[in-house]
Amino acid sequence: MSINRAILLGSVGRAPDIRVIPNSSDRVATFSLATTDRWRDRTTGEQRQATEWHQVVCHNQATVNLIAEHVFKGSKVAVEGKIKTREYEKDGIKRRTTEIVIGRFDGSLTLEGDPKARGDATTAGQGADLDDSIPY
Repeated sequence: MSINRAILLGSVGRAPDIRVIPNSSDRVATFSLATTDRWRDRTTGEQRQATEWHQVVCHNQATVNLIAEHVFKGSKVAVEGKIKTREYEKDGIKRRTTEIVIGRFDGSLTLEGDPKARGDATTAGQGADLDDSIPY
């Protein structure tokens, strides 16, 4: 038996990219997610931190709609999905990328924090009262 599952809690690094899959009406959402570890250095006593960046890809249509409406740069989100590595070619160079994938039927995304504290939602034209439109 094996389990392929990643659970991350972090901040969205850039506005999500929502694309329509060619020859389909389905959409896919992609965004970067930053997770930061903080600790105190034992020898110097200095506060230290290290940030890891993760690429998140979502194929679940209901979750893509949630991302399109409520996820912005700086949003705090919890993501659960599979870790997948894929290869692609760009400018004649083979590359590899590792992604956290929220599939059609597995995985999840949860908005974290106070919805009223998301000031960027009002500047993006979403309206001041988010309580009525957030599905939780």
